[in-house]
Amino acid sequence: MNDFEDMIKSDEVRNYFVQSAILIDVDGASLNNWGKDSSNSQGTDNATAVKKVFKNGRMYAIVAGQAWRYWWRESLGLNSWKLSPITRDDKVAYTDVNPIQYADDDIFGYMRALNENIKDLVEKIEKEIREQKKEDIENIKKEKNKVKKEDLNKALSKSIYEIVSNNEKIIEVAGERNIDIEIIANLLFKNLPKKATKADDYKIDMSVTRISPLKNSILSSVTPIKLINEFSTMARQEGDAVPYEKQSYSTVLKGMFSLDLDQVGTFTKLNRSGYKNIIDLDYQRILEKNGSEVSDLINPNIKRARLENSIRQQRAKDTILALKTIAGGAKRTTNYVSVKPDFIILAVLKGGNNIFDNIAVEENGRATLSIDALKEAIEDNKEYLRSDIYIGKMSGFMDDVSLNILKSEISGITIHTGTVNKMVDEFVQTLDIVVI
Repeated sequence: MNDFEDMIKSDEVRNYFVQSAILIDVDGASLNNWGKDSSNSQGTDNATAVKKVFKNGRMYAIVAGQAWRYWWRESLGLNSWKLSPITRDDKVAYTDVNPIQYADDDIFGYMRALNENIKDLVEKIEKEIREQKKEDIENIKKEKNKVKKEDLNKALSKSIYEIVSNNEKIIEVAGERNIDIEIIANLLFKNLPKKATKADDYKIDMSVTRISPLKNSILSSVTPIKLINEFSTMARQEGDAVPYEKQSYSTVLKGMFSLDLDQVGTFTKLNRSGYKNIIDLDYQRILEKNGSEVSDLINPNIKRARLENSIRQQRAKDTILALKTIAGGAKRTTNYVSVKPDFIILAVLKGGNNIFDNIAVEENGRATLSIDALKEAIEDNKEYLRSDIYIGKMSGFMDDVSLNILKSEISGITIHTGTVNKMVDEFVQTLDIVVI
């Protein structure tokens, strides 16, 4: 790792990503389904079909990326994470959107579109400020010079902010409701010149969004599938049996994911779609709790609040470690399968493109690893690697594939091989030098 440490120190832009590809061997699986479709053969009304796509006229089973993320998140909750609580409000649902307290909000991202009326909070102080600043407001209305008018507005805005930020009651309630003092001051500044205010004048935008640092593909079968239509009945009750139908398949599923290490535990407050991760209060809380302020990798003028590195490192490690115990899928009562990877490859690269996307191929109707494709991917991207490569494969899975060829034919890069769990454990230790 010493060579990589030197490279990391010399990198001006540290856009590091965990890049990975996995394979999962399943038999008789029915992992992710939708309603009845034309592939159901028995004609029953109570039927479900597995999700599938067609490529070059052939049918492939898929598991939605959202389903994989759901299993992943649930596994983290069963391991050590306290998951962010979910609120259901009319036709929308959202988590607590608190990435400081809840690591899953940080890693999996969120969106909450919310407008809140704060008339109850500001009505009293608005009357006081309007009376106190009556002369200033009139002077602004009378001023014809644009430059002077702008200066007067800035002075009034600053004065209002100082009054609000020194009001203990507002600070207390705003903290409880996660409302920025700056937002309150801006609302008051807009309302003061008005002769009369309406209910909508007290609405503030509390929307926050976070693009997930963890990106994942769908899971897709490497080879075309042949579906089994399972016809069953519920017959333990009196009267006629109740028929139902489901589908299953046996295949090797492939998937890939990427974890943006720079974004883990790092948040912006810019009022722009995708950039308003947290409110100002949370931004300041991070800085007050051993966090730091760092510049955006692309635009240095954009500042970001970053949790202390020990927290960020642990969150990144936990995310990868969860793959050792991941479980989930539909129809598990009668079609139980393991969704833990039987094969995994892990590396840290500079840049967001996953280099391992074409290593699983079909050969004589069977799924296998293309050693040539894997070798090419590594050779072509040596300059972007910022860690050794870790390859885990379980015994009994693709035993005819020899990974020793890679070790003997690729120079300048250390390739570690072993069981899936062992390689995951060893790989996460490298994150200490790249999550910085």
